[in-house]
Amino acid sequence: MEQTKPRFLVKKIYSILRSVVIVEIVSYVVSLTDTAIAGLCLGKEAFASVGLLTPVVLFSTFITAVVNSGTVIQYSYYVGKFDREKADDYLRHGLLLASGISIVFITSLLLFKGRYIESLHLSATMAQYVDDYYSIIVFFFMLDMVSCILDNLTIAEGGESFSAVANVMQILGNVILSALFAFLWGVRGIAIGSVLLQGCILGHLLYLRLLLQARLPCRENQLLSFGSNFRRTLDGIQDLQDEPFQTR
Repeated sequence: MEQTKPRFLVKKIYSILRSVVIVEIVSYVVSLTDTAIAGLCLGKEAFASVGLLTPVVLFSTFITAVVNSGTVIQYSYYVGKFDREKADDYLRHGLLLASGISIVFITSLLLFKGRYIESLHLSATMAQYVDDYYSIIVFFFMLDMVSCILDNLTIAEGGESFSAVANVMQILGNVILSALFAFLWGVRGIAIGSVLLQGCILGHLLYLRLLLQARLPCRENQLLSFGSNFRRTLDGIQDLQDEPFQTR
């Protein structure tokens, strides 16, 4: 019996590791597949235009990682301590923070869209491609911030297989749907396909949370204390250093 325990733990760790890696690379893969589809279906100018939004993708991924890391670490830690109330509290804070930042982020991207495109000094055709893709794909980033937290929480609660399957299906579905929509609506269709798939994944993750009986009560005073939630979530990693794990 003692020999089977390490094997089980090793398998579990590798299973979680694979799922986490897939979660983290989804936004990169979606960006790469969108770029490839634009080149194959619409030509080299569309290929170059979609690729010009890579800096926006990287910045969005960075913000998502910051919010996601503090929330998931704290949530997992307090679940391990059997303090479900505090774990749910951090979960609510993380989701509120992700939702708030995503709204600010998408608003800023849309406000500065014109200046960003002008700074690239593109031809009229490429500028139109960038504008068409940019105007829709920003909603992907908004959905991704919330879905990443739910995705990693699903993994933390033992649902890594569900998470891995969902993300693989998202990547494959994005290729099929974006390619189909590219022939219908051009570069705009590629972005629509990516956003629709991300919305489906978010809906799937919310459904999994219901299956896992997650409690997400939202009280009015929590909505009014967003600044406090922001500090508590981003201080998650520091709190772990101040309060070491118990090994016994």
